[in-house]
Formats: sequence, C-alpha cells, structure tokens
Amino acid sequence: MMTCSRWYPIKRVFSSLDVAVVIHELKDLIVCSLVDNVYNDSTGSLVLKLRGVSGEVHYLLIKPSERLHITRNISRLGCVGRVPLFRRYLNGLKITGIEQLEFERIAVLTFGGRESYRLYVELIPRGILVLTDTEGKVVVTNKEFKGKDREVVIGRKYILPPMFRDFRKLGIDEWFEKLSSYKSLIQGLTRGLGIPPEVVNEVLSDRITGLVDKDIISEVRGRVIAFVDEVLKKPEPVIIASKNTHEYLAFLTFKPSRLGDDLEVLTFNSFNEAVDNYFLQLIPKDFIADELKTLDDELVKTEKLINDLKKELEGLRVRLNELRRLHDLVAVNYEVLDSISRCVWDTIKTSGWDYVSKCGVKDYDRSKGIIKVVLEGTTVELNVREGVKSYLIKLKSGIKECEDKIMKVDEVINNLLMKRDILRKERDEVVVPLIRKVDWYDKYHWIITSDGLLSIGGRDAKQNEKIVKKYLSDNDIFMHADITGASVFIIKCDGRIPSEKSLYEVATLAACYSRGWREGFGNLDVFWVYGKQVSKKAPAGEYLGLGSFMIYGEKNYLKNIKLELALGVSINGNYYKLIVGPEDYIRSKCKVYVVLQPGSEGKEAIAKKIIKYFTERERRLKYLDVNSIVLKIPGPSRIVGVSNV
Repeated sequence: MMTCSRWYPIKRVFSSLDVAVVIHELKDLIVCSLVDNVYNDSTGSLVLKLRGVSGEVHYLLIKPSERLHITRNISRLGCVGRVPLFRRYLNGLKITGIEQLEFERIAVLTFGGRESYRLYVELIPRGILVLTDTEGKVVVTNKEFKGKDREVVIGRKYILPPMFRDFRKLGIDEWFEKLSSYKSLIQGLTRGLGIPPEVVNEVLSDRITGLVDKDIISEVRGRVIAFVDEVLKKPEPVIIASKNTHEYLAFLTFKPSRLGDDLEVLTFNSFNEAVDNYFLQLIPKDFIADELKTLDDELVKTEKLINDLKKELEGLRVRLNELRRLHDLVAVNYEVLDSISRCVWDTIKTSGWDYVSKCGVKDYDRSKGIIKVVLEGTTVELNVREGVKSYLIKLKSGIKECEDKIMKVDEVINNLLMKRDILRKERDEVVVPLIRKVDWYDKYHWIITSDGLLSIGGRDAKQNEKIVKKYLSDNDIFMHADITGASVFIIKCDGRIPSEKSLYEVATLAACYSRGWREGFGNLDVFWVYGKQVSKKAPAGEYLGLGSFMIYGEKNYLKNIKLELALGVSINGNYYKLIVGPEDYIRSKCKVYVVLQPGSEGKEAIAKKIIKYFTERERRLKYLDVNSIVLKIPGPSRIVGVSNV
C-alpha cells in the first residue's frame, strides 16, 4: 500500500465510491420525504428542502460535477436562474427512490405524486442536472449541453453521458483487456476501469507498479472488489487534515491504513456529516473571495454613478444660475425689451424682417420669429410672437424645473453616498467564518476537565455500552447519576488522579444528561467508581440489558449536584468547538455562553435562541447550525444566564 505524506490537490469532487456510500445513507434519510421547496445557494448548488414522514427537515445539496449530500449550511438561499422551473415541477412531490447508475458518478432521484419525474445528477466533469418525464424527455436542466457524444436539450430524449461499466461485474478477461492498453497498472485501474484513485492507493501494493500478468491482475481484482464491498458494507467516514494547519485536505469513506506523520484522521458518524463539514471549511475561502468581489463591483458601480450624478448636478446648478440671471435681467429691462418687441412687430407688418435691425436688434431668425437683443453685455433671445411677458413666464418655469431636478439628483446622490458607506462597512466587516473543529470524541457527550483529563459520556444505551467496553480501563473513573436512565461517563485518567474539581465538572454533565433533567429535578447525587469495579457479568439467573452494568465494591458519592449546564463557544484560531460544563468552567474558556436549567421550552427552540445570541456577539459563527446545539441540550430547558459580552 502507498503511504501518503500529503494530499494534493485538495479533494473537491465525489468519486464513484463516495456516490455509492452517500446514496446508501440518503435512502434511509430522504426516501418518502416531500419536497417542501427548491432553492439555489451561494455556491451555485440546487438545494431541496425535504420534509420527512415524521416532520423532520433535511436540506439536500446538489452541485453538478462535484457533490450530493445533506447540508446544514442553509444560509444565502435564493431562487434565481432556472431554479424556479425546478421548483415548479418538484414542489409537493415525494421522493420515491434514489440509485446509482452502474458504479458511476451519476445518481438518479425518482419523484412521484401528481406527476412522476426522474432527476439525473451528473457528478462527472462537465456534468449537469436533468429532470425528465415518464417518457425520458428533458423537462428542465440547469443548462443545455452539446458535446461530441450527446446533446441535452429541453423537449428531447435525455441521453446519458458515456459511462464506465461496474468493474465489480467484469470478469478477469475484461479486466486484462482494458488494463493491457495502458502503460501502468495505476493508469489502467483509474482510467480504464474507472476505479477511484483512493481505492487504488489503498489496495495496490508498492511492489506492483508497471505492467503485470494475468495472475497479478486477478489478485488485484480480488483485492479491489473485496475492499469496495467491505466499505459499502461498513463505511468509516473520515476527513484527512493537516496536523500543523488543521486544513482539510480530503474526505473518504474509509480510514486510510497508512498516512504520513503530518496528517491526521477525523472520524464522523456519517458520510453526509463528513462531507458537509469538509466543504464548510472550503466554502468560506471561496465565499469570502466571491463576497469581496461582489462588494467591490458594487462599490465601483456606485462610485461611478455618484461621480456621474455630481457632474450632472454641477451642470444643473450652472444652468440654474444662468436662468436666474437671465430672468432678473429681463425683468429689470422689461420695458426696454417690450418696446423693442413692439417695434419689431410693427416693422415686420409694414416693411418686413429685413428692416428690424433699426429697432435695436443684433440678429434674428425669421423662420422661428426669434430676435437677439444685447442687454448689459448679455444676448437675450426673444420670440416676438409670444412677447416679453410670456418669455418671463417660461424663464420662471425653467427655473422651477431646474430646481426640482437639482433636488432630486441631490437626494439620489445622498442615498448613493449612504449606500456607499454601507458597502464600505460591509466590506470592512467581511470575516472568515469559524469552522467547527471535529474530534473523534464529538460523537459522545464530552468534557476536557480543568486538569486536562478527557471524559466521554454515552448519548444512549448503545453508546453507554460501547464506551465502557472500548475505552474504560481498570484505573479510569466510571461515573453515573444516582438515577435510572442516565449517561455513563468515564474519565480517562492516564495514570493520574482526578482532582475534586475535575470530578465535580464531570459530575455536572452526568447529572444533567440524565432523566432528572427531563423530569425537572433541581439536583441529583452522582457516584463514581474505578473501572475495575465495573462488570458486564450479571449474577446467576439475572440479565443485564444494553447499557447496564454491575458495580462491585464501595461507591463514592458527590452529593446534590445542581442540574445547571453552561454551553459556550471555545475559539482557537479559525476553529471553534461547542463545550459544556459548570458555569465557572465555561466562563474560563469562552467569551460567549449561556446557562441552562430544566424548563419547558423544546430543545430546538432553545437552540435557535442560543444561535441568535452567539451570532450577534461573534459574527464569525455564521455557520453555526441548530443540530449541533440541540445535541448539547439535555432536554426541555430555560435560559437562566448569559455571558457578560
């Protein structure tokens, strides 16, 4: 197998194995769900809001050529481009199935209800989204496509792109035939058979590099198929990250057997969760660049408009001054102008236009009836057919019109200046969103005590069973609330003795994550024993259920532990973690936090209030989602305190 000391380039698209695993998960999550609405997001993805049979809501993100998964990042949703067409056809329909074509990067969602449709999701390079009717004709697509192998146009029969056949169904002769046309085995496996590169890297031995015979190919074929079948049966979703920078480099459906010392593996409960976390780290970088470009473009346009309007305003003011001066000049010389006008009019009647200069006229335009008269060095143009009084009225009307225009342009400029200030402020406030750091123990309740000891607790009976069997050593601490129906907590002591403070911190979690919270208790006793006192063996004739254990020897009690839990955000660089514990503990580690006690308000409602409080005080928490908060809330609650920020 090949050791990877770094992952380059950063993985940005699904492999065919990724598609297979995500579809397996999506079958349980979204089949039988109704399409509540259809959107697009800031990344150009199609987002389906789905409502399950029990009322749960999921957002399915579909980005052609890249990925398909459930997302919690539902900010900046819109409905532009061709999304209204997808919305028109899909809203209210039920997802009746989802499948993968061959073992290719193409998924097909089927919809039923008032109409039946199929949505083809092409995750191949230059892939598109295509919705077809029952006859296979294209109803809507995110874009028309014309290539050498096919053409996809609305109203015509949909043609699939060229696809690899499922390599698992090909015999050894077909493998040998396809591989023989390539210079290396790696190229043949990836380009000839369409096997994902990560599978080849994991399965292929370092000793097998160049061209090989049929026996070796048969061995490789067996390894590849067995490995893929095992991953499909039991995927282990992970993210590969840099230990130094914590930058995410790749997402996989399995734990790599060997990695370089500079890389770390982050595990997740589902592939959907892993992929969503992965792209949430990549999105901010792209998002920031896009947001800055959008703001910069808008600023340039706004500045240009302001400058153009200022020039127009300057011209209007010059014109207004000219009109006012002309009006005053005419008004002062009214009798002179009126006398000249009458003289001209009489002369035209008796002698014609050729003789009007004797009336003191500088020039004239007989076709328009205009005479030009110089008054105090200024040439005044007067229509003799209308007279001086009508001329003054026109000048007043022109002055009023000019004043109104100046007022309107001035108002528009002021609005644009305010808009410019807002855009500049928004640009200055563009921040890189914090990314949730994920560790292996995040799947459990957990706390790292003031002494630096890790304690984990089960979210349910199954997890209670697992952490005791897998993680509890003889000299570790086992802790449990003195009530039936509570999380088991263990403290990994690593040869150290926990202080009273550490015991109290873990006891707070043990008490809060128990039936006592749901029933509204004010306090509970909590006991602890050493790991060697805990057994899964029941006395003769008795049976221990899932998550139940026998405790032998003396129990140590922590009395009257208050059911009060602080929940805060710990920030380290560009990463954050949601942590819980007693208020004093959380205050020492978090700038923003809330304090909860048992109450009557549901977990989701409380979570939304917490998110509002957190994001108002730390704008970088823009991707904080409700589900991650809900997992930290023991049950129906009330907020009894907040941080002083």
